[in-house]
Amino acid sequence: MSDGVIPTEEVNRSIQELQSKIHSYITFDVVSDAIVVDKRGKPNETFTDFISILPPDDTRFALVTFYDNLLFIAWAPDAARVRRKMIFASTKSSFKKGIVGISYEIGATDHTEIDEQIIIERVLGGGYIKP
Repeated sequence: MSDGVIPTEEVNRSIQELQSKIHSYITFDVVSDAIVVDKRGKPNETFTDFISILPPDDTRFALVTFYDNLLFIAWAPDAARVRRKMIFASTKSSFKKGIVGISYEIGATDHTEIDEQIIIERVLGGGYIKP
């Protein structure tokens, strides 16, 4: 990882659990020099539930199971501090490379960019470039 930021063992284990459908989503935070699990969605939680837990003023990485697709979401709201956005941007690529099975990558700065209907159109309706 760039800047010495690495995922913890819990992150790796949680990604495997997500791919085994134990979780519906996982959010990740960058804390000190590590990527850590922030929250895990129960299998019955919806995409709307996922959107509701994203912080309005801080960055998060997320993996979401969406219609049998694994989405990598980079959440960086405008209200997040500049330093957090810089750390986030410098770790995204290397973190994403270590995850097998990502179908689509979505970058979002507000909830309108990850509205469920928009994601359905991008993922299921074509016209969206895979990472």
